[in-house]
Amino acid sequence: MYRRTGIILVIVAVVLSAWMLTTPVRHFTGYLIGGGETEKLFTTCGKTIDILSGRFDEEVTTPGARGDCVKEARGRVAYVVIVAAPLLLVAGFAIARGRYPNLPLP
Repeated sequence: MYRRTGIILVIVAVVLSAWMLTTPVRHFTGYLIGGGETEKLFTTCGKTIDILSGRFDEEVTTPGARGDCVKEARGRVAYVVIVAAPLLLVAGFAIARGRYPNLPLP
């Protein structure tokens, strides 16, 4: 594996982690039936880091909704750990042990 592959994997892992931790968390609350179409209803909880530190959006008013939002945020953190940790492990191996690509001589 080449070193530039490791660098690309580090960039992918960092961008994926940042995206998952900063996008708003939504919790599925149910369906709205009527008017010809069925719509899914979601509660916007806030950003993952804010939820885990105890700050929620205005829509989250009950303790049950807060618990559901915390579960969704923990799920995102677990997903980041499960996906980003192996990527960073492989990237570290590629950067430490990888070789430079063979470039053609001029």
